Amino acid sequence: MKKNLLIILLVLFTGSTTISALADNPQSKKATVSAIRDNLNKNPDVKLNHEEIQCLVDRINEIRDMDKKQLSKGDKRVLRQEVKDIKQILKEQDYVLYISLTALLIILLLIILL
Repeated sequence: MKKNLLIILLVLFTGSTTISALADNPQSKKATVSAIRDNLNKNPDVKLNHEEIQCLVDRINEIRDMDKKQLSKGDKRVLRQEVKDIKQILKEQDYVLYISLTALLIILLLIILL
């Protein structure tokens, strides 16, 4: 009897920890976003890797998909600020090449002439 009880308890506890470990926890994503933000505040020269960028993009998509009608004014303000912060982080991490119109015309002329 004790052996059966021990096996049942072992199966219950093992299953519950596995299920909770596999669950998609939004708090862990929020903690990850804040950890990324803190890391960038400490070291602004560090570039984010693909997983960190994807985590930030996923958080923005989660916020956009939320039902904001049930949230209070303060909660909405916090979410807006979080989205602004994430967009600023992503904008700082992005490498964009700006070509002026004059430079573009010169390049096109060179391509056509040569």
